[in-house]
Amino acid sequence: MSAEKKVEIRAACPKPCSSCPWRLANQDSKPDPHGFYTKANLKRLWGGLRQGVRMSCHPTDPRMSTFAGYEALADRNVTHECAGALTLQQRELMKFQEISTANPKGPTLKTYKKTYPKGMTREGLVSLVERSVFGGTTLGGVAMSLPDLNDTEIGYDVLGAWMVKQP
Repeated sequence: MSAEKKVEIRAACPKPCSSCPWRLANQDSKPDPHGFYTKANLKRLWGGLRQGVRMSCHPTDPRMSTFAGYEALADRNVTHECAGALTLQQRELMKFQEISTANPKGPTLKTYKKTYPKGMTREGLVSLVERSVFGGTTLGGVAMSLPDLNDTEIGYDVLGAWMVKQP
């Protein structure tokens, strides 16, 4: 049995790549020979993300080399976190924070879950807060980038539309 290749994970790039599954133009697009942009795959990916799981940017991930057209990635030893996925997670954290700010003594998590039933789980929110408070690396993770949350080309329909926020 061969040893698994050690790959360095780096922070997300400033913007989601052109082949990001969270780019609205890519979702349910054809051709999609690997099923990256199907509703079923997006649901599967969001299922992990909402729990606080981190997602790699697939055009930088050497594990993708098993897919036709991605063979050149096999030699990479660096991959990035997916900026589109991180954008969605951070947007959900902002929604949670807005609820908390509006009613600091209220049942924030309960209200968030009722208002956004497909949003982040408690564990997912805690994971993001830990990354932001501790810079990611303190807990053995990757430093969290700050992508543009107002990128209107990024989204996932089950989360609803993002209300563009002023900086």
